[in-house]
Amino acid sequence: MAKILSAADFKLLFEKAPEPYLVLDRDLYIVAVSEAYLAATVTTREGLLGRYIFEAFPDNPDEAGATGVRNLRESLEYVLENNRPHAIAVQKYDIRVPGPDGRTLSFEERYWSPVNTPVLDDHGELQFIIHRVQDLTEFVKLKQSEQESKNLKVEAYAKSDQLEREMFQRAVEIQEQSRQLRILNEELKVARDKAIDSSKFKSEFLASMSHEIRTPMNGIMGMASILLRQGLPSHLQEHVLTIRDAGTSLLTVINSILDLSKIEAGKLELDIAEFDPVKLVESVADLLSEQAHEKRVLLVPFVCPSIPRRLLGDVGRLRQIIVNLTGNAIKFSDHNEVQIKAELLDRNSKNVLLKFSVADRGIGLSEKELEKLFQPFAQSETTVNKSSGTGLGLSISKRLAELMAGEMGVESKKGQGSTFWFTVRLRLLDDEKVTEDQAKKQEAVQNISPFNNFEGVRVLIVDDEDYLLEALAQYTSAWGMVTTKVHSAREGLKKLIEATETSGKTPYQIVIADLLMPGMNGIDMARAIREDSRICNTKLVLLTANGKHNTREQALSLGFDASLNKPFKQSQLFTSLNSLLEQPPVADCPGAVHRQAATVHRAPEGADADSESDQITRPELILVVEDHRINQQVALLVLRSLGFEAHTAETGQVAMECLNTHDYALIFMDVQMPIMNGYETTQAIRRKEQITGRHIPIIAMTAHVTAGSREDCLTAGMDDYLPKPITPEEVQAMLNKWLPV
Repeated sequence: MAKILSAADFKLLFEKAPEPYLVLDRDLYIVAVSEAYLAATVTTREGLLGRYIFEAFPDNPDEAGATGVRNLRESLEYVLENNRPHAIAVQKYDIRVPGPDGRTLSFEERYWSPVNTPVLDDHGELQFIIHRVQDLTEFVKLKQSEQESKNLKVEAYAKSDQLEREMFQRAVEIQEQSRQLRILNEELKVARDKAIDSSKFKSEFLASMSHEIRTPMNGIMGMASILLRQGLPSHLQEHVLTIRDAGTSLLTVINSILDLSKIEAGKLELDIAEFDPVKLVESVADLLSEQAHEKRVLLVPFVCPSIPRRLLGDVGRLRQIIVNLTGNAIKFSDHNEVQIKAELLDRNSKNVLLKFSVADRGIGLSEKELEKLFQPFAQSETTVNKSSGTGLGLSISKRLAELMAGEMGVESKKGQGSTFWFTVRLRLLDDEKVTEDQAKKQEAVQNISPFNNFEGVRVLIVDDEDYLLEALAQYTSAWGMVTTKVHSAREGLKKLIEATETSGKTPYQIVIADLLMPGMNGIDMARAIREDSRICNTKLVLLTANGKHNTREQALSLGFDASLNKPFKQSQLFTSLNSLLEQPPVADCPGAVHRQAATVHRAPEGADADSESDQITRPELILVVEDHRINQQVALLVLRSLGFEAHTAETGQVAMECLNTHDYALIFMDVQMPIMNGYETTQAIRRKEQITGRHIPIIAMTAHVTAGSREDCLTAGMDDYLPKPITPEEVQAMLNKWLPV
């Protein structure tokens, strides 16, 4: 038999209800209250029962013009007059919450939607009013966050007149949708469902925006790259460079916003693969060397030799962080040094803890600027004055470091430069794993072999740049050399002569000297060494920022035995020194400068690829499946500049017809096309190949770059993935991979 609820049962049901409730009598005095209301307002039942509702209403201490009391009064008057329910629109309240000690009260911003419902007796007379509260704080804050993100996208589109118009129209539509979403009424379930849907909408919106932006950006940047290869007059080349650089900046903003969204949504996945930390750091120096040269900044890469050369990690995200930190350091430095450094902090049998740092002697940061440095979209006054960045780079870099079990920080003083650093924990490969005791006993030189030739060799390093001097000293010392470092050529000559005159002291075998130093430069020092019979057989290595092809010949003519271009690589320094030690002493001094050199230097920075007229025409025929006319032109011009003949197909159906009449060696496939998209076209081609037995490489060339885009393309049967906007270098690399000569 069903239980008949007692008065005690009804009281229990009311007081234990999950939502905040109050019951008011006809005179608006509180006669009952739920425990949920007491918890939400940090009040007691004894403190509320019997009190007039407006005496117990939550405070709004920081808002003199708060409308909560007025709206509640109007709502209750409506119920009293009409005996009908009345809902109040979402209101902002500052609700009292207990402090850490449990006694001190502070205030928390909350958004509530109250509903007042009359309770009538059998004669239709009002007896009570139930005051129910819906807490929509999380939903409202989510919408506010979405609105802020959408507003930022409007600013990004201002880079181009055409994109600005499109974004303005989209912003209007979004604002209209936002107004409609403010109507949050009766059902909490509807509000909750909308909150869930909004997260999905955000991801879809970002994916759509990324595609819509990247499609015209591919045309803009692709055409700019092609024009730059045509030998334009200098004034026109500057204009095209401006177009390309503006497009690159816009693309950086887009990528940063997408990265931030992925991180916030917890959808950013790390791509773990084997990599070499030395090559990683030195590749960043190579990448940014031209930018540093324009600012007359010396880049000094240094990787502690004790770091294992084979590690497992997301090298792409590591490079992203280091490039961001180094680019900022170059941007805010002039005529100075920037050091990129990797250190080993800890090693056990399974992994290592590395610390990467970028140090500069630039403008530095104040304490106030440091406080908000890693916040998204926050920039220091110095940054705003010198850059048009978004402020996203450091925030994203910090979150990426945290994703890799590390942290990020900065040490800086105004006017004295900055050192940005981050740590990451990376796994060892199986053949690199050792016990902790073994790791402590391993020498720093374990990663470079052979090194026996260097043991005990005396080397003198002469340079006025502190970072470079220290890097060279640490490398040579780790390899077993006896290293001395000085800041001037005159001091270096003094050290060389003293070593020959001191009984029982081995003279210096090698001198590494910078070309440009105050007072006596490297050339004058080399001349003085060659003309002094006591030290003329010392091997000389020239350090220079000159990346021209004739550096070797110039170094030989000036009396040097080898030359290294800055920023130098660890392997280049090792090879050069090892080669010098294998050479016999030269007897034709003093004064002789024509010596057999063991020069190791990099290819010149910024060397252009062969011109279009020098390209060898390839016999392979390529098909470009793309519905965007400008992107068709870009792809054709790029492929022709690389020596390939290509056809275009604007739809998947046309592509299938082309395959019936031509023998294509490779296909570049767009994804989003009308009628028959890239996925469907690829699947149709693969079904046809099951009959023919042939496999044509299909490369996705698409503006879809959100999480999972690459995997979707590969799942559909494509062989590789090339995101838009494309560059001739990226296309060349893809062709070399799938159509090797």
